[in-house]
Amino acid sequence: NDLPVDSGSGCGMFMATEPPSLCPSGHAQIWWFFVFGVEKRPAWASVFTADLPSLYRTRYAQFWRVFVFSVAAQAACAILLPADLPSLCLSGHAQIGQVIVFSGGGVVKYEKPPLSFEAQADLILGRGLEADRDTLIARLRAVNYYRLSAYWYTFRDTNAEDDRLLPGTTLDTVWRRYVFDRHLRLQVMDVIERIEVALRTEIVNRFTLINGPLGHLDRSNLPGLSAEDHRFLLSRIHEEQRKSREDFVRHYQEKYTSETELPLWMAVELMTFGTMYTLFRGLPSRIKKDVARTYGLYAPVLASWLRTLNVVRNICAHHARLWNRDVDVSPLVPEASHAPDWHQPVAITGDRMFGVLTVLYYLLKQVAPQSAWKERFKQLLADYPDVPIRFMGFPENWEDSPLWRNAEATREVAR
Repeated sequence: NDLPVDSGSGCGMFMATEPPSLCPSGHAQIWWFFVFGVEKRPAWASVFTADLPSLYRTRYAQFWRVFVFSVAAQAACAILLPADLPSLCLSGHAQIGQVIVFSGGGVVKYEKPPLSFEAQADLILGRGLEADRDTLIARLRAVNYYRLSAYWYTFRDTNAEDDRLLPGTTLDTVWRRYVFDRHLRLQVMDVIERIEVALRTEIVNRFTLINGPLGHLDRSNLPGLSAEDHRFLLSRIHEEQRKSREDFVRHYQEKYTSETELPLWMAVELMTFGTMYTLFRGLPSRIKKDVARTYGLYAPVLASWLRTLNVVRNICAHHARLWNRDVDVSPLVPEASHAPDWHQPVAITGDRMFGVLTVLYYLLKQVAPQSAWKERFKQLLADYPDVPIRFMGFPENWEDSPLWRNAEATREVAR
């Protein structure tokens, strides 16, 4: 099927977890399609409605968000790239994109006026939120209305047409969910930090013992990267080196005046998580397997986890909502034949935060088995019993999973 293009159709970016709600006309559809590079220019080909997980799991597959629109009865499209992967549009490797297609009668302009904090409070009070007006205004001054609205979204009366809230919805309930989410992000960032530091160390140690401290400069040592990907990796390292005010960088540059490149064990300390993920993608298969085996995993599984954690880390760093969020870039779940604990007695899936938290806890037990993070996490849940964890994908018997009980049960893959 080809993307329909005429004067009465268009499509917009897929940016949320519930696509139909983005299209008031009710005509939303989800389309899958390939995007590939042609003579160094992005192009799009046939549209598919079927899921394509096998392509998604390849090392080059990435999600692109694409905005396609009609101009003079001809399609035009702009590719919105992931932050760390601008060179992939030129690499010629297949990508998966996702758009919402809807029917409309011309351009819809945004005409909502800005509102004062007092007017914002009156608006949501008029929609049924129970709150002291002065307290609500103070909350809105501290937290953007649009940001806070994500936490009363689940209290909407779906039978009403004016965004009214269900009876009994209180500001205290909404605020507690917001505060819970903030604590959740802090706890997730704590785990990601430990995992990131350990992975950096493992990757650099194995790579440099074989290829030397500057081996990353030679693309032949990073066969998983295209020439453009490799140039992009080095440009990111150089940019971080240029901006760095770290003492170790200054000391190195003052002592080794003829050197312009940092050894990898220094450069990696300046890398973002996304750049580290790019470095991992580039490793030779043997080193990838050795790194993954350190954590009892197969390399494709670890690669997918790193990509997911990069997205989650960025969500946390930008203080975005983590609770009750769909995971756009889901981590692979180890196969049952190799890792039964991921499937019985509790089936772990990667599309909700429970799956991501399970991945985090699994890795944390490998890099810091002495950590008391699990106890802190359970205390957070106990402190907010009114926040429904089912919205994060937690089954009622989640603690029966061996992955959440002990460390030995989790190391079942790729010994």
